[in-house]
Amino acid sequence: MQLSELRANVRRKIGNPTVVSVSNARIDEIINQAHRDIGDRYRFHNVRKLGTFPTVAGTKRYTVPTDLTVLMNVWNQTSKTRIRKKPFEDLGTLDIQTNQAAPTHYFRNIDWIEFTPIPDAVYTIALFYKTQVTDMVGDTAVPLLPVPWHAGLCLYARWIYFDDEGAVDKAQYARNIWKDWVSEKPVEVDEEKSSDLSAAVKLPGLAEWRGYSPTNLDFDHSDE
Repeated sequence: MQLSELRANVRRKIGNPTVVSVSNARIDEIINQAHRDIGDRYRFHNVRKLGTFPTVAGTKRYTVPTDLTVLMNVWNQTSKTRIRKKPFEDLGTLDIQTNQAAPTHYFRNIDWIEFTPIPDAVYTIALFYKTQVTDMVGDTAVPLLPVPWHAGLCLYARWIYFDDEGAVDKAQYARNIWKDWVSEKPVEVDEEKSSDLSAAVKLPGLAEWRGYSPTNLDFDHSDE
């Protein structure tokens, strides 16, 4: 559904108030809040990204993408090896490191990532991460959530509306309906992880990226 359709759906669910009493901007606000909450809580492909950048020989620290919220995996595509997270207590050792080689570990702070050893050449680094859910703007905007979840988005928005209004009974009802709906709703990533691994097909490039084995077909997890 587009934002205009979501808005009309939510408006019906809260009793069809007039635009004068509940503006479209207010409806859009609660829809976007529901969109952010659901997108942050459940695992959807559209809220996960794969980004790459090249290292520079002798440079240890790099800026991460501005939309990165949770860094789940770091991979050296050049050497086809995973780069693992360095424990926080080892941060002090990064400041005094001088050895250069293909990086094996990283430390991530708010807006940067630092490698150890210091890269000694140009390597293509891939970051698999969870991204921010941005607000929908304009009637034709569509959610990042898959279409089967659009109905749930409206249910969640109804709960937010009544809760904000202090309508306790209606808010409790709306919350229960949402909880019942979502309790049996599958999520894309979880569905794929539960697939029969015996039927998995080895695709070109997949083994190199994920490390092809029955216990390591999916990299939607984090060391953080």
